[in-house]
Amino acid sequence: NSVMDDNRLLTLPSNERIPLKTHMKMIFEIRDLNYATPATATRAGIVCMSDVEGVQWRSYVSSWVKKTEHPDAIKENLIRYFEKYGSEAMYWFLKNTKIMVPMVDINMISAACSLLESLLLPDKYEVLEYMFVFCFTSACGFCLTEVDGVDYRKQFSDWWKAEMKTIKY
Repeated sequence: NSVMDDNRLLTLPSNERIPLKTHMKMIFEIRDLNYATPATATRAGIVCMSDVEGVQWRSYVSSWVKKTEHPDAIKENLIRYFEKYGSEAMYWFLKNTKIMVPMVDINMISAACSLLESLLLPDKYEVLEYMFVFCFTSACGFCLTEVDGVDYRKQFSDWWKAEMKTIKY
């Protein structure tokens, strides 16, 4: 834990002290406030970004799609596919999986975006939804394995085939 006092002096666990000038600002990104003292909580301006409704991954997708160099129609379809497939899949992961290495939904979405970025070329636009489903299921399925005798990859595959019937496997 680091400590910031009223004199704008940041003290690190190693006792190194870093003075902050008046023009300097700091942003801390933390998972929770479990170990924060009341003094820390009152000094910090806290912005809580709940991910109950997928705010974080939807914002990420929106930003990623805007910066891609695809035609507007392709961008609109990508947003539509993330809504169509992403919402249900993220909810299914939350309710039905036990992941060996914990992974938040934005990591899976980020992986899907990276795969799409490298595989989606202009000559593939006519098979956009197929490409999207391949990248999305791969990105989500990569983190699954067998835990406590339950094969979560198989369960995800079975669920996907039963629920998402637009693209046949």
